[in-house]
Amino acid sequence: MIIIPVSIIDKLLGVVFDFVKTGGESLVKNIATKKSIRKAIEHASERFGNEYDDVELANALVVDTKFYDLPSVQRAIREMLEHPFDPAPQIRIENEFAEVLPDSKKNLADQAAWSYFEILREELIGVEKLNDKLKLIYLKRTTAATERTANGVEKILSRYNVSQTEIEKAKEKYLQYLIDINTYIDPRGIMQTRRSVALKLDDVYISLTAEIEGMQDTSLLAAKDRSLQFSENLEIKGASDVDKKGEIIIETVLDKKSEAIVETVDFPKAVRENKHLVILGDPGRVRLL
Repeated sequence: MIIIPVSIIDKLLGVVFDFVKTGGESLVKNIATKKSIRKAIEHASERFGNEYDDVELANALVVDTKFYDLPSVQRAIREMLEHPFDPAPQIRIENEFAEVLPDSKKNLADQAAWSYFEILREELIGVEKLNDKLKLIYLKRTTAATERTANGVEKILSRYNVSQTEIEKAKEKYLQYLIDINTYIDPRGIMQTRRSVALKLDDVYISLTAEIEGMQDTSLLAAKDRSLQFSENLEIKGASDVDKKGEIIIETVLDKKSEAIVETVDFPKAVRENKHLVILGDPGRVRLL
């Protein structure tokens, strides 16, 4: 079993906290989360020692402080935190870390480093509070990048006097490109027995439908003479008003009742037409409120 030194745990913990801080968030005062992150780092080193075939190489990577000081490793840690839900980035440490590796291990160093960081990534995003913060930071960065891209496109269009016709043509080409690259389903991961089968997405895609629930008022008008309940000649202004026509007393409220109504809608249409949706439902059933 590999036991990672406390000094390295502290160093990695500092990197994580610094990244969260630069993203406009903080975890420093959350003692429970700090303990959970430390535990995740420890467990990652244990898993790597148990799961990786070459224990000697695994130990050389995890417990050597020089490994974490390598520029490529520091970049990889930052990229891993920036994109926590993507596979760990590839790392090139063969030359940088050569002085502490046996000659027979040098060509395996890059793959071993990637395996270690993939396990470390899995353990870190398993910490709920850290996971939430990384998601929030990722969304912030994505939003900012989208805004910069939109502003950049607008500047380019205004600078070069691009006409609306040219914009529409470019849009059509882009949409056609998206259609072309997604026409067929990628069969990777699906066992092929005799020959590779290419399936068109349009042939197998099933559009989701959803049910929108609402309430319908079924209150009835109360009248001592129910024959006049729906009379067009009656004018009722309030619950306490009395219509003395023919000396018949009419009350405006009988029973306040309501019943649920369900409307089936096309799910993509519901998303397009509503800015806010609450989506509920078990597998195979979607309800919108």
